Amino acid sequence: MKQRLRFLHSWPVGLVACGLLLAEPAVAQTGTRPAAQSTARMQGTVLDDKGEPLAGVTVLLLEAGATGNPRGVATGVDGLFTFDNLKAGSRYTITVSYVSYETQKINDFLINAGDNNSLMVRLKPENKALTDVVVIGYGSQSKAKVTGVILEVKGAELARYSGSSFGYCATPTCC
Repeated sequence: MKQRLRFLHSWPVGLVACGLLLAEPAVAQTGTRPAAQSTARMQGTVLDDKGEPLAGVTVLLLEAGATGNPRGVATGVDGLFTFDNLKAGSRYTITVSYVSYETQKINDFLINAGDNNSLMVRLKPENKALTDVVVIGYGSQSKAKVTGVILEVKGAELARYSGSSFGYCATPTCC
């Protein structure tokens, strides 16, 4: 019974001693904790020129002055995107791109501490006319740049042939 009382009497002293040994050096020496770096969140929406949300838009984020690969996300079906764990007080370059829309770049976007960083981007359609494109086995070329024979076969013509292989022939009518 005496041993049990001695244990109860000495355990607070052991915990205090253990806590002093495990404490961070800044706490043990100065009594204050170092300031934690503040993080922030940025949320945004990407819309088309009519105000409709765009899904699958690429949004890239790079801290100003940083080198290396940017962080990237794609918008959801509602056009929303989110970046977490950003450095509060830092400036970022944001690049928003989507197929057949003009790429937008936003420089020096200041991130405030907390969750109150929001952005709405409206993408404009590109006004480039599409040209004839020829799909080849290892890439694609415009029709004007192809040297050689280009043969155009309609679906109805293909339906006339039976079997799964057309074999090797110079014209569709030789098979």
